[in-house]
Amino acid sequence: MKIVLPLLLSGLVLLNVDLCAAPLGTAFTYQGRLADAGSPADGIFDLRFAVCDSASGGSPLAVTTNSAVAVANGLFTATLDFGSGLFTGDARWLEIAVRTNGGTAFVTVEPRQPLTPAPHALYAPNAGAATTAASAAAVIANGVANAGLQSNAVTSDKVLDGSVAAADLSPALLASTFWRLDGNAGTSGSTHFLGTSDSQPLHLRVNGERALRLEPDPRGLAVPNLIGGSASNAVSQFGSGGNAIAGGGLWSMPNLILSNSSGNFIGAGSGHAIGPVVNDSVIAGGFSNAVGSHASVVAGGAGNRVEPGFFGGFIGGGQANRVLALNSSVVGGAENAVVGVVDSFIGGGWLNQLSANHTVIVGGLRNTNAGPGATLGGGNNNQVAATANDAFLGGGTANRVEGYRGVLGGGEANNAAANYATVGGGGGNQVESSADGTVITGGFNNYVEAQARAAVIGGGANNRIRTGSDYSVIVGGSSQVIQSNASYAFIGGGTAHSIGTNATYATIPGGRGARADHYGQWAYASGRFASSGDAQSALYVLRAITSGPGTNEMFLDGTRARLTLEPETTMTFHIQVAARSDLGVAAGYEFHGVIHRSAAGATAFVGTVDTTMTKESATALNFLVEADNTLDALVLKAVGTVSHCRWVATVRTTEVSW
Repeated sequence: MKIVLPLLLSGLVLLNVDLCAAPLGTAFTYQGRLADAGSPADGIFDLRFAVCDSASGGSPLAVTTNSAVAVANGLFTATLDFGSGLFTGDARWLEIAVRTNGGTAFVTVEPRQPLTPAPHALYAPNAGAATTAASAAAVIANGVANAGLQSNAVTSDKVLDGSVAAADLSPALLASTFWRLDGNAGTSGSTHFLGTSDSQPLHLRVNGERALRLEPDPRGLAVPNLIGGSASNAVSQFGSGGNAIAGGGLWSMPNLILSNSSGNFIGAGSGHAIGPVVNDSVIAGGFSNAVGSHASVVAGGAGNRVEPGFFGGFIGGGQANRVLALNSSVVGGAENAVVGVVDSFIGGGWLNQLSANHTVIVGGLRNTNAGPGATLGGGNNNQVAATANDAFLGGGTANRVEGYRGVLGGGEANNAAANYATVGGGGGNQVESSADGTVITGGFNNYVEAQARAAVIGGGANNRIRTGSDYSVIVGGSSQVIQSNASYAFIGGGTAHSIGTNATYATIPGGRGARADHYGQWAYASGRFASSGDAQSALYVLRAITSGPGTNEMFLDGTRARLTLEPETTMTFHIQVAARSDLGVAAGYEFHGVIHRSAAGATAFVGTVDTTMTKESATALNFLVEADNTLDALVLKAVGTVSHCRWVATVRTTEVSW
């Protein structure tokens, strides 16, 4: 092969100067001179051209080969095309390699030839496209027509702010296409709307801050969520639709409707939460309120909670109130709780607690109501026990109702432990269990013991009806007592009276210090020496039936109760007796006397008994009055001679004891 000498080259760019024709291509013409051993070359050669970005080394940016190039007297012409984007204004060098046509290896010509500016004119066609023109010194006025602008080439950042005037806009286009600041006419609700047409939420902002967010329904039921107020307010998207947060909220304390919750509403305030898994509930306002149950409401206040699992709860306001009950309410107050029940109500107050169905606490402090259907009005530290169904406690302090349908009006430290019992008021009054139907109207420290059913203490102080004294009454006074099993006994008033054990039907109308120890005894005293009954008068009624001839003892109760004497007692007596038989026989007797029982227990008359009257419509009737030392009693005996004779005796006494 011939030795190829360095080329002497020159390049010309052929340009079409007709500006209205199509843009130029990327090919240009290269002319050179090829010498071989110092003499001009002749023949057919293969020429390889490479464009480089440095005078030596590196890799070519582009390579093209022209085969079978004719060289005559050392001169040749070649057309080169390296494509677009190669000549951008940066320096370029041309590397040439040559071989005999059809040869095996190219011989590179040294050195690389710098490309003069002429080839860079290939960048000029790019100026025809506005997207790649670096700059334009000037455009003649009205030189760019509409057809000269590329479609979608003019964007908002290319339009001078404030340069579009009202006259540039079409009123007809604005009225029918865009929403106007002064309102639109002729709209259709089915086709015209503000918002999004995909699954993305719509935001409305004020001063750059989100003020309202409209979110699509994640359930696909077309009931979107509406979220106003703080940008931190949120509806959990997992399964929650048809909810509304009207406003309120803080970045640190947002209002939230949690997952799988639908149809809920939060009005205002901050730190509220509804859900999860809660439907159709409301928090109207306040601070840090929470609803965890369906169809429940917290109207306001702070820290109030309707706990999960309790349908239909309501809290009106106040602070730290809780509802853990179905269809139950706390209207207000603080730290009140309705727990584990149905249809119960707390009106207000502080630290009140309900734990039974259909119950009420109107207000007050630290009251508890565990009685189903019971009502507690107010006061302080009052209690309705779990056994007190349908009971009522009005108010006062430290009162307690334990009995079924009991009533306690008020006062302090009263207790109605029996069914149907009533304590009207006062202080320290108590009705023990099983004293059903008992009443203490008022007063202080009055007491009805167990099983004294339907007993009554009207008032006064320190009065007591003991066990088993059913239907007994103490109207009032002080320090009165009806002892055990003295049913139907009565004390009207006064002080320090006593009706003894088993003294059924005994009566003390009033006064001071009377004592009635016998069946049906009427006792009266207006004072005493040392103890009740040591200075009094009394009235007794005895009865008996004789059937034919014979003697029958008369008893206070008709069967066994005698008129007995206590030791060291002296009694004057006035006895009146009436008798009548079924055959019309009548009789009457009257006796006076004195009977005495000594300290040693011996019972005897003092002197003789005076018989002041004996009247008989038939002979052989008789009546006996005896001092029975064995029984320590004044004994009355009827002696009959006809069939079925009824005997009644009254004994009036004046009694003194030592």
